[in-house]
Amino acid sequence: MRHEQKPYETIEDIRKDIIDLAGVRIILYMPSQDQRDKVREAINSIWGSVEPILFPTRPEDHRDPAASSPKDEYREVHLGYQAIHYRVPMQQSQSQTGGYDWVPRDRVEIQVVSALVHAWAEVGHDVLYKSHAYGKPTIQERRILDSLKGLIQSGDLLMEQFQELVDERTYKKFAHPGKLGSYLRDLDILQCEGERPEFESEAVGILFKFLEKSKMNYPLALRDALKELGFPSQNNPLKIEGLFYPEFQPAKAMLATVYLIQQMIGDRKTKTEHNAPAKQCYIMMKALSLLQTFFGSAHRAKEYLRDDVKMADDEKLKESMEYVLTDPDRQWILEEHNKEYDNDLEAARPSLQEAWEWFQKQADVRSSICGLVFRLAEMEAVREVTVEALYNQLNIGTLSRPPTWPVRDGSDDQSAS
Repeated sequence: MRHEQKPYETIEDIRKDIIDLAGVRIILYMPSQDQRDKVREAINSIWGSVEPILFPTRPEDHRDPAASSPKDEYREVHLGYQAIHYRVPMQQSQSQTGGYDWVPRDRVEIQVVSALVHAWAEVGHDVLYKSHAYGKPTIQERRILDSLKGLIQSGDLLMEQFQELVDERTYKKFAHPGKLGSYLRDLDILQCEGERPEFESEAVGILFKFLEKSKMNYPLALRDALKELGFPSQNNPLKIEGLFYPEFQPAKAMLATVYLIQQMIGDRKTKTEHNAPAKQCYIMMKALSLLQTFFGSAHRAKEYLRDDVKMADDEKLKESMEYVLTDPDRQWILEEHNKEYDNDLEAARPSLQEAWEWFQKQADVRSSICGLVFRLAEMEAVREVTVEALYNQLNIGTLSRPPTWPVRDGSDDQSAS
């Protein structure tokens, strides 16, 4: 008892010596440093900066193991109670909720312990600290409790290591496309009896950039998305039919990547404005280049835009799109005058306007593959390339139909008789 060491002279002395009027214990099943940090942040967000008190703090917990002790006393080997305590001052404003009547100097002790330490403390508390009620514990009892402390310390270390391994397997970010590719190759739910979905290096690179930009670059998000697509199953469940309109069939190597991105991207919530024409041109060129990649060839992408989307039927839209696809001026805009996209170059704006507005509308349509590639380019979820490389790799060309020349059969020739 505190008063046995120094007698109290006033009621105020007693009040000063009471370190808490109530106690709360927070039990961590996975006692990692990350979990402890989250508890500290939550406490500090309510009470401000509160210094933690680390246990054990008793000198006897750090005694020399070689030091002698009386024969009738048990010399403990392991550390005792291990926890972090916060003694928080209650605030008058907190009395307005929950029926709490605040008075000055009210303090609550918040104990942060692991689940194993909590169990040990509950079991051993009455035996060790209530000898007046239960009698003095025997050496055998103290030895058993001490042995349990050692097991608990090992258990806490194993639990922390276990949590780190689980976190790494489920939430650790893929560091680069190679890591993502390895994960997909070994993923349990993709070990199908039928044909496995393909994830070639270029497709993995596109998927990696999307996951990174959409903040889903971790295993559990990807695994959950694949499960929603129907994996595991006896056969490959991926069927692109009906997913896009007009109907779109990507190259086989891109099928799984396109399907996954469509599954994970969600609805478009906000529209990003890009006022600089050069930035608009760059985004549309990247979108069209990605469409070309998804199809597996520039020719198929051209046919899709011209014949399925029927872009060539709208003369203004066709002219604007062909400015993006083929006009030499775009290189001048992107390379020489607007590398940082901070120069409006108003002369180029009218030529881009129809195509830009069309892409903006497509981005709001879930079933539009053109809208999907535009959103990926807009959110910069496409592999970064130089303007010169982009200029060279976009090979869709003009959307105009090739001229049809009449076939002459010679029936009109005037032969000499």
